[in-house]
Amino acid sequence: MLAHYIVAVFFILSQALASRGEEVAYTWSVSHAEAPHSNRTVINNVLRLPVVNVTYSDVLVVHITNQLDTSISLRLLGMTNTTTDTLPCLLAPGDSSTYRFTIEQSGTHYIAVTSVSRQHSSVLMRVPVIANDADEVFEYQDESVFLFEDTHGMFTVNGEQRLPRILMTPFWVYRVRLLNLGHTSVMFSMGQHELSLMEIDGIEYEPEPAHSVNLLPGQRLSAMVTAKVSNDVNYAYQATFFDSSASLDLADGGQPAKSADIRATYQGMLEYWTGNPTKPVGDWAATGTRLHTAQMTPMARFGEWEPTTIVSISECVRVKNSRSISGADTSDTMQISDTTGKWPLCEKSHSVEVTLKYQEIVQLEVDSVGSMLLWLNTHMFQVITKEKHMGASHAELRSVDRLVAGNLTVVRFRADVPSVWDLQIPGAPRVVFVEAADRISDTDFC
Repeated sequence: MLAHYIVAVFFILSQALASRGEEVAYTWSVSHAEAPHSNRTVINNVLRLPVVNVTYSDVLVVHITNQLDTSISLRLLGMTNTTTDTLPCLLAPGDSSTYRFTIEQSGTHYIAVTSVSRQHSSVLMRVPVIANDADEVFEYQDESVFLFEDTHGMFTVNGEQRLPRILMTPFWVYRVRLLNLGHTSVMFSMGQHELSLMEIDGIEYEPEPAHSVNLLPGQRLSAMVTAKVSNDVNYAYQATFFDSSASLDLADGGQPAKSADIRATYQGMLEYWTGNPTKPVGDWAATGTRLHTAQMTPMARFGEWEPTTIVSISECVRVKNSRSISGADTSDTMQISDTTGKWPLCEKSHSVEVTLKYQEIVQLEVDSVGSMLLWLNTHMFQVITKEKHMGASHAELRSVDRLVAGNLTVVRFRADVPSVWDLQIPGAPRVVFVEAADRISDTDFC
């Protein structure tokens, strides 16, 4: 009998260890690049970003040294089910620390390296993280990763000012991972090959066809591409960088409205046979399927987070805590506005500071008078409502989204990033979020 118990315990322990996965370790030194690129932040003094490869259930270990003159923090963005085994802390200049993340969600993600102070926080770089799954839902034979960056007027793909050549095998299915790590938008087309979009910001969706896709700043997409049977011709494919403001009124897959909005265009080759002529992209992207990502169906539904604080922004900013949300108390409601004069209390200030407790759920309601991108520091947020815009919501998770003029948008995020950051909505005062202020003190360094 004792032997049976020993065997059972051994089996349980072995299963637990197997489900834990392996430790995947990286060692990074974050610093300014050497001249003439000293205005860039780099890892291990290499201009090209590293790509972190892990598998579901692995433990990602990052040993990091801060060689900058500002405090920094690390955040793994996009994994809704991932455990951060390291408590949020700040890494002071010259210090080293180790971050540990348990990978509990596959997909295309990134680590945000953020400069943090008591006055302001800003993302210095986004390091791509590819989380694979042994039980992958989608079948494909090969994959390509595209990292789009723009730094001080230089637009690059995988660190180069060109697109790579891709060797194509007839009938093969390829996964294309697209990560926009910069501040401009990117339109991507596989040139005469249809894209089947199936991942947005780390969340898997039922596949939808498109001739091209637009990536907003910070956005990640994955698509499947089936190779043709081609013995006599190769194909060009294309990526175009353009101002983010030019994409605000376009459907996904649309073209920049004016050539002046375009910052750079690169073409590469899908090579079936060396030496064959290359068929140009032509008007494939412009005339093809326009895909509305908000109408896509996620493969897994997410329950809506229950808010404890509501921040409403239109011509005036209103902030309500959990008691005033439930209707039990309205004394903690405040409002501040710009100079419209619609609310007398709001004329006194052009900004409002909102203090958030660590881990509380914040509902942000925005009725914007102008179009803009909604980017909430390094938060993933749930899109609850997008009135008058592309149908009902599935409480889908996003890292960036569009605000459309005259459109009520309601999103929710978790205040789990100790930092100070601001949000400026057209026609409204600037909102400064002081998030988990008690964790930005001198005692919260790593």
